[in-house]
Amino acid sequence: MCCISTTERNYDGLRQELDIPCNWDAEFKNKPTTECWEIFKARVDAALSNHVPKTRPNSHIAKMRPKWMSFRALTKVNKKHKYWQRFISSKSESDYEENAKARNQAKNEIRK
Repeated sequence: MCCISTTERNYDGLRQELDIPCNWDAEFKNKPTTECWEIFKARVDAALSNHVPKTRPNSHIAKMRPKWMSFRALTKVNKKHKYWQRFISSKSESDYEENAKARNQAKNEIRK
């Protein structure tokens, strides 16, 4: 699975390549809509592959957290789960207080 790189893109080159004049009427003449779409899509895909490199996502991090969640929020959520498991096994008041504190910190970090 590849993703478009967000850091190494060349939008100016992409724009210049797509601005090259093309006689679309001659390209699309007497062709069905699906074939016209495939021709157009092939040109755009070729321009994208020339000017916007593809990267492989870091699968370890991608599986661990949603894209909107920061690394800091992820650590708070993991800490919250750890304290919850500790509270469930012991049912002690001090573990509940640690769990509540971790829960509130995780909630606040996610809302940032």
